[in-house]
Amino acid sequence: MDALITPTASAILGGRGLCFGEGLAPQGERVEFDLTADRLRLWPDTTREHSVPYAAIRVEPGGFERRQFQLRWSGEGPWALVLDDDALARRVREAPPPGL
Repeated sequence: MDALITPTASAILGGRGLCFGEGLAPQGERVEFDLTADRLRLWPDTTREHSVPYAAIRVEPGGFERRQFQLRWSGEGPWALVLDDDALARRVREAPPPGL
């Protein structure tokens, strides 16, 4: 599964998830992300990079069997990153970054 990727230098964990938010397709967009010590970075190290501090994020269950979870925040409308890969979701649940 390609959901786990090599994180950038500042990241604790990197991966791919399904993102919903302003300017994205209604069905969401598959995005690369990094979880750093203090924030979520979508599209890290690109011109589209979008950074969200953990203090602004709510963690909620997601998916049909609620084994997945989503990171939700507001910023020019509601946003969500769904960690829909079970292995990736399990890694984040078992060892979340401080502050998440």
